[in-house]
Amino acid sequence: MTIKVNKKRIEDFFSNFFDVKIKDLKNLTLGSLEWDSMKHVALISELEKEFKIKINMKKISDIRNYKHILKILNEKKRE
Repeated sequence: MTIKVNKKRIEDFFSNFFDVKIKDLKNLTLGSLEWDSMKHVALISELEKEFKIKINMKKISDIRNYKHILKILNEKKRE
């Protein structure tokens, strides 16, 4: 599976989803004010819709920050 992902698209998605500035994405982590457990569930759902991917349960439970999601999206891009 190949998905079309570029840095700008990912940054825009996260900036809009969490209502934060792009420069603040690197500090975005699960448990921060913007990212609680309910937002985590919504995030996964929206990521799967936006990028037309499926993220397995193990990876979902391991996600803790913005950088980790970038890694997952890049892995999906190469599959």
